[in-house]
Amino acid sequence: MNKGWRLAHEGSLQWILLRRMSKLGKPAKWGGRRFHVELDSLLRSIAELCGPVDASVVETIRAWPPRYGPDFSGQAGITTLLPMAAE
Repeated sequence: MNKGWRLAHEGSLQWILLRRMSKLGKPAKWGGRRFHVELDSLLRSIAELCGPVDASVVETIRAWPPRYGPDFSGQAGITTLLPMAAE
């Protein structure tokens, strides 16, 4: 979403808002900051925490289902949903 934030999901459980935990110029380490199953709360967290985010990213997220569920993901494990910003 930007250099400090990205979004992932974990199997059929939840969306995960990840924050970059390492300094720029070093290998990226990402840590889960917020975990959501409802789209509205995810969008509120993005607005509250992430700073400037490309409008096209927000529009993509708004097109997702209102509640996370098995239809969103057919796989287990953590998967990054949106491409990372250029580092």
